[in-house]
Amino acid sequence: MPNVSVSTVTAQVVSHLRERILLREWRNYLPGRDRLAMEMGVSHMTVGRALAQLEKEGLVATQGHGRRRRIVLPETGWKPRKLQIAILRFEADDTKLYFVVEFVHQLREAGHQVHFADQTQSNLKLDVKRIAKLVEKTEADAWIVIAGSNDILEWFASQPTPCFGLFGSISIHPIAGAGPSKKQAYVQAARRLVELGHRRIVVLTRLAAQTTFMEQFLEELKALKIPVNDYNRPVFSDSPEDLQRLLTSLFATTPPTAIVAGNLDMFQVVQQFLARRKLLIPEDVSLISGDPDPTFCWCRPTIAHFSWDSTPWVRRIVRWAENIALGKTDTRKAITQAEFIDGGTIGSVFHDETKQSTA
Repeated sequence: MPNVSVSTVTAQVVSHLRERILLREWRNYLPGRDRLAMEMGVSHMTVGRALAQLEKEGLVATQGHGRRRRIVLPETGWKPRKLQIAILRFEADDTKLYFVVEFVHQLREAGHQVHFADQTQSNLKLDVKRIAKLVEKTEADAWIVIAGSNDILEWFASQPTPCFGLFGSISIHPIAGAGPSKKQAYVQAARRLVELGHRRIVVLTRLAAQTTFMEQFLEELKALKIPVNDYNRPVFSDSPEDLQRLLTSLFATTPPTAIVAGNLDMFQVVQQFLARRKLLIPEDVSLISGDPDPTFCWCRPTIAHFSWDSTPWVRRIVRWAENIALGKTDTRKAITQAEFIDGGTIGSVFHDETKQSTA
């Protein structure tokens, strides 16, 4: 966890005092600065900066040197401020994700100004320095980061501007966040594939998205007596060209009988690749999507995938914005359990594998 900066301590004191004022803990006047500093265990300067902020918000008014500040909330009808919230996408298509559409709508309904940053993490090559420059030139009271890597989320966690992580390695950073836990879904998928006779199983996911959930999948394969090496989790750079090279290489000599695509766009790329080679799903290759999609219910055969309830994420984001608008520190997370949904895109191993290697 990064060291707490002076500005963060001040923000915490502001949040604490504001909450006590709103709860009507004091009737007409705040206690003196010395008493507040002693109660909260901070310096007089920190309390002074916090009181200055509360004066700007109209919650308290100075009465002159040496006199206690007057609480003016009852007369002003103080309301939480509205935020400018910037969203840092992993890639441009994140705008279309159904839960992103929903939380953007609800935040705007609550009066906040929400906009997507001009560039995505992919555009910026996942480079923290480039992302820092983007943040510096973007006007925002708070950030929502979609599928941030460990390094990116670590950087945001060290900044005074509040951040909400959606997906990514949110569990190890002191920021608010939401996302699925895919651990059990990966275990269920591994067991099902091995039960169907699969041995050459490949997990495809971006390097930045590789998590402990995927490690759990590989550990489960080991527990099921399946040899595991780099073949099962190939590494490729975040470029379409490199992914195509990887897929071509995989199917050149010992083609996989099953592929778990870590996310929806990876699933679609693999689908297209297999179609070009005239390989059938699941007769030639079984395929699982690591993400759900509303269109899956229309597909025949049905799509094997991981599914979860994103409703708590939307609620958590809206509540987080409310708390930030009130000046509160909010680092709570909403993690939902993903489950493996069996489907028609997986089947028993196709024993005549000549077609795979020559297609």
